[in-house]
Amino acid sequence: MGKDYYQILGVSRTASKDEIKKSYRRLALRFHPDKNPDDPTAGERFKEISQAYEVLNDATKRDSYDQYGEDGFRTGGSSSAGAAAAGFTHTFTDPRDLFETFFGSSSPFLSSFGGGFPHHHASSSGTSRRIIINGRPVDLDTEFDKTFPFGSTNIGKPPPRTFDLPLSLEDLHSRREKMVSIKRKVGRHSGGTEIEDKQFTIAVQSGWTEGTKIKFPEEGDQLMPDGPRGDVTFVVRVELHPLYERDGADVLYSVDVTLKQSLCGFSMDVPLLDGNSYTLDYHTDILKPGYNKRLVAEGLPLPKEPTARGDLIIKFNILFPDILEESTKEILRDCLP
Repeated sequence: MGKDYYQILGVSRTASKDEIKKSYRRLALRFHPDKNPDDPTAGERFKEISQAYEVLNDATKRDSYDQYGEDGFRTGGSSSAGAAAAGFTHTFTDPRDLFETFFGSSSPFLSSFGGGFPHHHASSSGTSRRIIINGRPVDLDTEFDKTFPFGSTNIGKPPPRTFDLPLSLEDLHSRREKMVSIKRKVGRHSGGTEIEDKQFTIAVQSGWTEGTKIKFPEEGDQLMPDGPRGDVTFVVRVELHPLYERDGADVLYSVDVTLKQSLCGFSMDVPLLDGNSYTLDYHTDILKPGYNKRLVAEGLPLPKEPTARGDLIIKFNILFPDILEESTKEILRDCLP
């Protein structure tokens, strides 16, 4: 019958590649010989885990194993005697080489202390495994678990990264999509990392304000092949606008008019956030100081009612002359009530 690789990894026969990788990551770290120097069974367990992962992570090898079992897989689907006579055997990758390909180090526990312990002496006290580093006793189990917490899918997860997301009032008004590109690290099977471009499509939502955070879990840096990725967060930065000011969901637009215009009338076009314009026509009414014109639903989308909008408020600033000729004053005295 041979070994049950699914049972060795603790996964079902329908397990996905991601589930198989997560199980290997957890078990390989748990039973690594450098983690268990006093356990004579750890090396064999580590070897079985590596062989199981090598087979189940490869679609072709997994199909052969599912069809013939371990004995048949090792002999290419033939009888053991016939395959041996024909010279066919399957040779597994060295467990440490496989571990190094996966994690980027043949023993990340040892490398976390600066690489190996050729000059350190191990001692044992009860069930705790301890080593001496620079004259200081270090509990092997505690330090290893701090570096590689078992059962966690975030082993070696890189730190999160934060980027600014500049948005104009037009972006917030139309809720248009923004394309943003960043550079992130990717773990290489040959060791180290390389840089790649990653593009994000961000759909601007109603109610976003300065400081709003948009998080993309596990879309950031990766430090080892097939390892976890860090998170990416974008922080909204609302750009200053040359024409408008924001007041919640309302937008303010200031217009300077002369005293003559306020009294005698005028017309002008006011630009709107959607690219259109609104014509102001004041020829019958007198424009008084402090008056504001409200254009309903021409502002920004409301946070809790995406189909509703704030208003565009036109604020009139009446410009009075600094000085008048005496003759002009006489005319005004005769004309004004």
